[in-house]
Amino acid sequence: MKNISPVHALFGLLAVVVFSNASLHAADPVKLPAGVNKDQLHLFLFVGQSNMAGRAKLEDQDKGVIDGVWLFNDQGQWEAAQPPLNRYSKLRKKIPSRLNPALGFVKAYRKKFPNVQVGVICSAQGGSSIEEWEKGREKAPKLYAEAIRATKLAMSAGGELKGICWHQGESNAKRVPLYPAQLKQLVKNFRTDLGKTDLPFVFAQIGQWKPGYGDFNKMIVKQDQAIEQTACVKTDDLKNFDNAHFDSASQRILGRRYAEKMFGLLGE
Repeated sequence: MKNISPVHALFGLLAVVVFSNASLHAADPVKLPAGVNKDQLHLFLFVGQSNMAGRAKLEDQDKGVIDGVWLFNDQGQWEAAQPPLNRYSKLRKKIPSRLNPALGFVKAYRKKFPNVQVGVICSAQGGSSIEEWEKGREKAPKLYAEAIRATKLAMSAGGELKGICWHQGESNAKRVPLYPAQLKQLVKNFRTDLGKTDLPFVFAQIGQWKPGYGDFNKMIVKQDQAIEQTACVKTDDLKNFDNAHFDSASQRILGRRYAEKMFGLLGE
């Protein structure tokens, strides 16, 4: 048997300690925000493609910490929320996230329910098609799996998942006939895997400025009649700053409209 010198033994012991500490740190449980009771924390998941990721300019009125709102970060913990709210999505492209509907949503929600805190889980990826959000997808990117992972981790500390906001469709505007069945399955998957069969789910029309989006927008407004406990936000009067994305003012309005639809589904 080979003799081990005291120096080597010491280094071995230190390696074990360092590895153990790293493992413990990686497995740190999610903690509720300081001073927040789990019964007062309402969680929302925001998913979709680039308009949900946020492409509109963040203006002065959008900046700074949002009172009573918490963002689930890439370290698996809650922190005081400030835009851009898709900043920690592991699905985020190299394009910087900017203003998305989540900001208008949480401000409207807090205005209606000032005694509760809001937890934001944002997991959106620009350019993604609904096919890329299929459950069990083996090919990267595994968008659905990552959204479920982040949401379950966020839920592990407490709080109640109140609903999902989905904004996607530009990448599927040329495959409209397939979309109703795909959306229905997506909603079912989220509800099943997050353990809430009646979880409110709000989606929206995409931009109205592009003729190629017309068929999609006519289709999507009918889906709240086909899928229980869902609602659709209309975008008729909203404006763009490029050929695919809502401008800053429209993103704020869009977020408030998502909140109004969510209030209806929650019975408020």
